[in-house]
Formats: sequence, structure tokens, C-alpha cells
Amino acid sequence: MESKELKIEEIKKIIESGDFDQFINVRENDYFEAKSANTYNLESKISLARLAQDIASIANKEGGYIILGLKAPNSELALYDVVTELDLTPKELFYNIEKFVKITQEIVYPKLEDVDVNWYKYKKDELGLGVIFISKQNEERKYFIATICAEYAEAEEEKKLKNYICVPIRQDAGTIYLKNSEIYKLMKRKPTDIQNAYELLSSQIEELKGYIKYKNKKEENYKDNLQDKIDNVINNL
Repeated sequence: MESKELKIEEIKKIIESGDFDQFINVRENDYFEAKSANTYNLESKISLARLAQDIASIANKEGGYIILGLKAPNSELALYDVVTELDLTPKELFYNIEKFVKITQEIVYPKLEDVDVNWYKYKKDELGLGVIFISKQNEERKYFIATICAEYAEAEEEKKLKNYICVPIRQDAGTIYLKNSEIYKLMKRKPTDIQNAYELLSSQIEELKGYIKYKNKKEENYKDNLQDKIDNVINNL
């Protein structure tokens, strides 16, 4: 059976009706992300990083829904992930909504406007799904930055978590990331939104320079060449 795409108004109507079976065979897109019920562990830094990236990517597009309680297996053979089944949960096992909303305001910069988190009951029983709705954001406040980003690693490899910034943007059913040079160009156009991001990147580059000086005292030529390359990158951003 061919998958289908829903309009954002149709997604809202299904959520409010409780007829979640209508999500079966629906594909993800710019404004619709399907997640299993317990995708995000609010006590895990890697999980929070992925939550930050998911939310910021939709905010950097046109807004939309992250729905917790739908299974959409990743497929290398398909252009889109498609919902195959429901993964509902009772309300008492859903996240603390107040805590969840507070976290969303801490892991994305600048703070998002109108992020709604709620649990909706399935019409057939007492289970339900969670909904994160990110409203369309003011263009003047873009681009939103995920303040923590995780390397693509297994959950147990939290030692690989990197404290750097990224600007994820939703594109079709996936996410793309702005490069440092692109962030800098945006900073030139919208300094009030991107200034902090560039300052963070600059400080990390300076730390790298310091590390090079320390590690390569006896390798002057190598050190100078590498620092020249770094300077060229900065100057050509």
C-alpha cells in the first residue's frame, strides 16, 4: 500500500479526535515527526541532545508536530519513514508535562515561542499518545540553535557526547545542519540571533590553537602550517 502525506490541519484533527489509527501508513515530512512512546530520556544528555535537535529542526522550518506513540522504522531503501503501528502509553507513564516544557526552553536558543506538550487519549481504550507542537516561529528570531548536540553513537557511549552547538533544520522527513561558515554568514545578517553561537565556536577554535601549541613545541613547522590553515578557515568564513 502506498504511503500518504497529511496536511498539518489533518494531523491536528486526528489528534483531537483520538482516532490514531489514521496515522498508520502516513509518512513523515517537514512538519510531522513520528517517535515511539519513550523516545526521550530526560535524564540522559544524549537523549536531551536529540530532543533539542528534533525541536530546533522543526522550529527552523515552519513549525509542526513531534508525536510520541507512533512507530516509523528507519529504512535505507525508502525516501521517507512511514508509520507502521501505534505505540501508545497510559497517561500516568507519560512525561511530567511541566518539566518537559521547561526543558525545551533550556535546550534551544533563543527560547521558542508557543511550544505545547500534551497527552491525548486513544478513542478505543485508556492508552494515548504524546504530542509536542512547535508553532511557526517569528522569522526574525531564526535560526534556533540546539545548545547540546550528540555524536551519532549508541546510547551507552555517552562519553562521546560533544558540547558544541548546531543549527538543525527540518527538510522533508529528515534534518540538515548548517555548517559553521553558514552560521557565520547568518550572523552577519542577523547578529542578534547568531552572535552567541559564533562566539562559542570562536572560543573552541582558540582552545584548539592552545592545544596545538602545547602538543607541538618540537614540531614548529607542523604547528605553523596547521595554525595557518585554521586562520584561513576563520578569515574565509
